[in-house]
Amino acid sequence: MALQISELNIYPVKGLKGISVKEAEALEKGFRYDRRWMLTDTTGKFISQRETPMLALIHTAIIGESLVITYEDSSIMVPLNSQHYSGSKENVTIWDDEVEARIVGKNFNDWFSDVLGEKVWFCFQHESKKREVEKKYGANSMVSFADGYPYLFISDASLKDLNDKLEQPIPMNRFRPNIVVANSKPFEEDTWGKLSAGDAIFHCLKPCARCQVPTIDQETGKMGKEPTKTLATFRKHEHKVLFGMNAVVEKQGLVKVGDVVTLL
Repeated sequence: MALQISELNIYPVKGLKGISVKEAEALEKGFRYDRRWMLTDTTGKFISQRETPMLALIHTAIIGESLVITYEDSSIMVPLNSQHYSGSKENVTIWDDEVEARIVGKNFNDWFSDVLGEKVWFCFQHESKKREVEKKYGANSMVSFADGYPYLFISDASLKDLNDKLEQPIPMNRFRPNIVVANSKPFEEDTWGKLSAGDAIFHCLKPCARCQVPTIDQETGKMGKEPTKTLATFRKHEHKVLFGMNAVVEKQGLVKVGDVVTLL
């Protein structure tokens, strides 16, 4: 059977719960609305599930012209149009990268600060702001607030292979992929280069080195040892545990669940 997209996900706010979608517009920095917003401390340093696992419990949804963010019984509505943002421009950092961002507004800072129990900024990255993908992997592309790459591919078969080795199977959401592909062999994505899907062409650059986020249950926010403990027994290379493929887009376009994936 042909390779086929089985799942598409966007993560509007870095670290918060993602949104499963039927179609997505592949842009240079990632799918439209994917990790264009981010939380930082008041020095501009990014906040993620690594140090704040409860971010997994904050839901996101795009309804009309708003990004709706919900925690327990409290919600806020963020305009998708950044012209409505009232905050200052600040330099923020993601790992070793510094980029200019816009603070969405004081009321949004306050809402997130109340939820997290610490003072934070809620930031937005405009499409015009440049943050480059690492050039050592041959890419000449930009990325949003994602860790380092605009897209992450994982195959259903790779997760099944891993789950066959675990005492308790885990869902795909532990790995926060953008594009899940069906009908491949386990870890076949390690070998992918250029591929087409829908109207877009992607270039897979390197395997994704995993941090501790996959050990966080995305429904409870609790951290454990799996699947990293098991992955390390057969997916470790140069002290890094690998799962999934980082990619950039070479031709932008619409991608849909069910689209055939063709290796080029």
